[in-house]
Amino acid sequence: MKRLCALLVFAQVSTASAAVPEAYFEDGPFQPAQRLIRRGAHRQAVSTLRRLLRAHPDAAQRPQARYLLGLSLIHIERYDEAARLFKELAVSYPVLKDEHLFHGGRALFLWGNYLQAERVLAQVDPKGPQGLQARRLRARSLSRATSFERLSQWLGKQDQAQPLEPDMRLLWANAQHRTGDVLGAYRSYRQVWQQTQDAGQATQALLAMAGLRFGERSMLAAAEAAVVQQLRGVLTGKQGDAGLARLEDRLARRAPQGGLRAEVAFARGRIAARSRRFRTMCAAWARPGPTPCSFGPRWRWSARERWSGSANRTQRWRSTSKPPCVFLTAPRRRMRCFVPPRFSCALVVTPRLGLGVRPCC
Repeated sequence: MKRLCALLVFAQVSTASAAVPEAYFEDGPFQPAQRLIRRGAHRQAVSTLRRLLRAHPDAAQRPQARYLLGLSLIHIERYDEAARLFKELAVSYPVLKDEHLFHGGRALFLWGNYLQAERVLAQVDPKGPQGLQARRLRARSLSRATSFERLSQWLGKQDQAQPLEPDMRLLWANAQHRTGDVLGAYRSYRQVWQQTQDAGQATQALLAMAGLRFGERSMLAAAEAAVVQQLRGVLTGKQGDAGLARLEDRLARRAPQGGLRAEVAFARGRIAARSRRFRTMCAAWARPGPTPCSFGPRWRWSARERWSGSANRTQRWRSTSKPPCVFLTAPRRRMRCFVPPRFSCALVVTPRLGLGVRPCC
C-alpha cells in the first residue's frame, strides 16, 4: 500500500516534467539528448547529457542542458543528485530561479526530505508561474513531515489572504484535526464537501466528518454517520459517482429525515457538471428532498456559445464562484433551459451571447 501511495505521489508531482518542448534545442550539440528525452529514454539521456556537458564546457546552452539533466534524474529516481543540481542552477542561472527552486523542492519531496523540501519551496515567488504548484507541494511536505501545528498556522494565514482551494483546505482540515481543533476541522471539511467538484476530495471530507467527535457527540447525526461508515469501503474505492449514488439510496432508507441525503445529491450533480455530464447533474438535482440552497452556498455558472452553421454549440462552461443550477442545451439556434423543479432561479437569457443564471433561492 505504501508503494502504491508513493507511485501516486510521483505521478502527481512529476507532471510538470512530463513534456519537453519539441524545439528546446533548435540546434547545437545537445539535440541527441533531447531526442532521447522525447522518446522517454531518460537513463540514456542522463549519460548522454553528462558526456556532452563535459565535451562542451563553453556551450551557450549549458544551463538548459543541465535543467533537462535534472528533470531526467528525477525520472530515474535519483532525487538527491537532482536536488543538488537544481540548487546549483538556482544560484548560477537566476533567470529561471523559481523553476529551479520548484524542481529542487520536488526532488527533495520525492526523496523523502520533507522539511528541506518545504524550506526550498517557501522561496518560490507565490505570484510566479510555479507559485500555486509550489504552495501545494509545500503544504503536502509539511503534512508528510507531520508538522501539523506549523501547517495549520500557515494555511490559516493563507486562507485569510485568499480562500484556499479545496485540496489545500482538505490538508488544512487534516492539520486542524491532528492539532485538536475539532470544530475548525469540521468547518473546513464541510466547506470542502460542499464546494469541491472532485469526487475523491468530496468522499474524503465526508468520511472525515462522519468520524469526527466533539466529546461524546458525533458531528453528524448518528444515523447518517452510521450509514457513511458502513459504506466506507465503497466510498474510498474508485466507483466515484456510483459510490455516492449508493450512499444516497441508503440514506433515503435509513435516514430519510436528515439533510445529508440532499447534500449527497447536490454533490453528485456538482461532480457530474465538472465532467460535462449534465443529464446526470439534472437527474441528481431533480430528486425530491430539501433544496441544496438550504445548506450550501449560492451557485452560478455562465455558458459561452459558439455559432457554427445552423447549430448552436456550447463551447465552454466556465465556473465562477458559484456552480450551476441549470442545464443548458441550445440546438439549432434555440436555447432551452431545464431547471430542476425544486429550484427557483431568475434566468437572464441573451441569444448569441450566452446564458446568465442569477443565484438560486
